Amino acid sequence: MSAKKMSAVTECGIFAIGLPPLIAAIVVMLGSMMQRPGPPVMGVSRGLFIGVPIVGAAGILMIFGILLLVTRKVWALIGCVVGGYLVALSYCVVLTILTGTPGANLMTAAMIAVPVLLTIRSRKAIAEIRRGPPSEAQTPPPQPPAT
Repeated sequence: MSAKKMSAVTECGIFAIGLPPLIAAIVVMLGSMMQRPGPPVMGVSRGLFIGVPIVGAAGILMIFGILLLVTRKVWALIGCVVGGYLVALSYCVVLTILTGTPGANLMTAAMIAVPVLLTIRSRKAIAEIRRGPPSEAQTPPPQPPAT
């Protein structure tokens, strides 16, 4: 018995929907681990300065992921990719402002990997969207179960 292969459009949509809650959980966890919050940054509390840009960008990514799964349009896929870049950019900018240098750690690598993975899969997903749903003539007949 073989599992049905997931389409690239569905992969991108699920990735774009599943990643933002994970990012939000990490931001909340790291914020709660601060025993004594640091001084305000640019007149804004440190938690808001860190959380709002990153969670906002993740929200944009999630919205376009939902739109991609619902509409299966190229503009929604491009929105997912742009949302991924916004997540990485917001993380890197906040980190650079807080520390003075762009961080070179595992979390930075993971945040930069988000748009890279979406960009790589988006080529195949765009081709799938442009090809359209398979018609009855293109769908192979179901295979009888092996005995």
